[in-house]
Amino acid sequence: MAKLHQDLPYGTLEWEARYHALRKTIEGMNGYLKDGAREALDDSQRRRIRGVAAQSVFVALLVFAANYHKIVEFMRLVEADGGTRRRPRRRTSRPIMTPELTEDSGG
Repeated sequence: MAKLHQDLPYGTLEWEARYHALRKTIEGMNGYLKDGAREALDDSQRRRIRGVAAQSVFVALLVFAANYHKIVEFMRLVEADGGTRRRPRRRTSRPIMTPELTEDSGG
């Protein structure tokens, strides 16, 4: 049973928090690789060559290109943000749970 042993018990909240985040990351990258406007990995017309080895080389190059594009985009965002790489706020108003500042509270 050592092969099936996991550090986190299957189905617990901790297990879901760890593995669902990883799965979302992997599925996001798969979608990015298959996107026709980007690398279009699932379009066989872009890899017109026979043989598993040759196809594997092309797939590796497409994955490399996708990673390169993601790194370049990240670096562009960091430069535009002044090096802090903070996401812009989505909410323009204060959160509901933030107490209102009143004259009595010194605000």
